[in-house]
Amino acid sequence: MKKSFKKLHLWLSIPVGLFVSLICITGAILVFETEISEYANSERYFVSESGDKRLTVSEIVQKVSLELPDSVSVSSVQISSDVERTYRLGIEGQNRTSVYVNPYSGDIIETYTYDPNSFFAQVRQLHRWLMFKDDSRIIGKRIVGISTIVMIAIIVTGLVVWVPRNRKVLKNRLRIRFKSGWRMFWYDLHIAGGFYFMLLLLVMALTGLTWSFEWYRNGFYGAFGVEMQQSQQSNGRDGREQERDKDRLKIDYTVWDKVVDETLRNIESYKTLTVTSETVNVVPNYSFGNSRASDRYKFDRKTGAITEQTLYAQHPKQGKIRGWIYSVHTGSWGGIVVKILYFIAALIGCLLPLTGYYLWFKRKSKRKIS
Repeated sequence: MKKSFKKLHLWLSIPVGLFVSLICITGAILVFETEISEYANSERYFVSESGDKRLTVSEIVQKVSLELPDSVSVSSVQISSDVERTYRLGIEGQNRTSVYVNPYSGDIIETYTYDPNSFFAQVRQLHRWLMFKDDSRIIGKRIVGISTIVMIAIIVTGLVVWVPRNRKVLKNRLRIRFKSGWRMFWYDLHIAGGFYFMLLLLVMALTGLTWSFEWYRNGFYGAFGVEMQQSQQSNGRDGREQERDKDRLKIDYTVWDKVVDETLRNIESYKTLTVTSETVNVVPNYSFGNSRASDRYKFDRKTGAITEQTLYAQHPKQGKIRGWIYSVHTGSWGGIVVKILYFIAALIGCLLPLTGYYLWFKRKSKRKIS
């Protein structure tokens, strides 16, 4: 039986190994996207010197508006609980443009527009669509999805092959020898490394498939008792939304000051607080859990009084599951230690096919010589 699984493991790995390596190495890079981006662009996200008191939202918007074209306006303000962080202002009609502002002086630090050709954007394109563009993305997504399914089968068959006959063999299969030559090192890394990080690789693969196939996504959500609903897009917008657009430029930002103050009085702690035309979105400040969890508050645009609150516990189950799937897939659910483990697991996932190819070629070369 093991011989059959060993052959299956090999012949599944040969055609998709390079795709698996590519998916895993790009995933490893994306694990620390936020941390690397903030380190590389620290002047965008952090102020060099913090003052005694941060300006109010209306004061900041007033200063920033003087430097913006008359045709645009501020549509959102994101406030961090970290006093050393900048404020991020969203611009109406430009959802990929943000203005980063010193909260103590109101000075614009940087105006940043999302660049699809940036390093991490390209890595994400490679990870999800293998660099296929526009309508051709479906091809890349299918290749990634099929490779991931095969990867799951490779891990399962590899585990069956790995199971040792006795305790002595078990000891050898749990260690990595660093002083016995390159061939033995790659062999041990393939055998022991694959075993140690098998579970995390399976978790990443099983959650990642929800982005590749609709049938899988429906079944995966269904396992948690959630029925997926098709998003409905209308050709037109109702009168209420059109009226909001007309009033967008008439926002009274002093009302946002009142809303921010009232929200802060009602919560114990927060990571970020984002205020828009009629809502406040509060991301809780905790290290473990759904990284996309948030509490939402609606307020009266004229008075700033909070009229409705929807805590994370009250959110629809579908939204919670979606957030959890993202968090579990990316490792953002458990702080820096979990991210490090995810990074190592993805790196091992990249090396497993490469070490497998290496051992296979060595074995074939040895047979030819003999």
